[in-house]
Amino acid sequence: IFGRLDQAKHILTETFDGKHFSLTGPDNNKIDCMFFPCTSKEKVIVDGEAPLNGQRQTGRERRESTRKQRFDTSLNSGGDRRNSSTDQLLEEPKYLSKPTIIMCNPNALYYQQMVTSPNAYWLNFFLKRDINVLCWNYRGYGESTRGFGETVSPYKCKRDAEYVMAFLINKLKVKGKVGVYGRSIGGLTACHLANKYNNLVKMLLVDRSFYELSTVPVYKAKGRQTARIFDLLSW
Repeated sequence: IFGRLDQAKHILTETFDGKHFSLTGPDNNKIDCMFFPCTSKEKVIVDGEAPLNGQRQTGRERRESTRKQRFDTSLNSGGDRRNSSTDQLLEEPKYLSKPTIIMCNPNALYYQQMVTSPNAYWLNFFLKRDINVLCWNYRGYGESTRGFGETVSPYKCKRDAEYVMAFLINKLKVKGKVGVYGRSIGGLTACHLANKYNNLVKMLLVDRSFYELSTVPVYKAKGRQTARIFDLLSW
């Protein structure tokens, strides 16, 4: 319960074979991510040359990048396709063809807290059904950074989520179906991804969320000026 972030990250790595990544976000912020392949003990391949600008690569760009990546692997191993170690390197990891879920956290939760059983429920749920999981933290949570005095807004969370999606498709190059899970405030980013990438996202799972953040204080605190006060404080 009182462990450090690096300890929690180590536990997730050892228990669920998680792979940690730090992405550069739209405002030069760092986005703390961890990818959990449903097929354990496989090396996760990342395309270092693929763009990470919130835009997905086209199918042609992805195919060309994959061919170049395989060619570079062949050159680095001596170019002998008859070598068994080379064939193993060129063999495509099984997790790439599996479905993947992007998890959008509820308020005040960061993915390192999934070392406890209650918070790990959905992670276990998806992995046991051969579904990869990509988790990430909002700005100021876990190892995700934010600027001095910066406030986190729904707009910034949505922009960061777009970079997470681009990382999954462009750099990890998964080929299976993609779904999005969002709980509580995570429903905002989950719905945004499902709407913006409606031709890519095949499943949207929203758990106890709300349609619009500005409507929450109206129901929590009755009064004519509630909405105006909320707009003023959250500007």
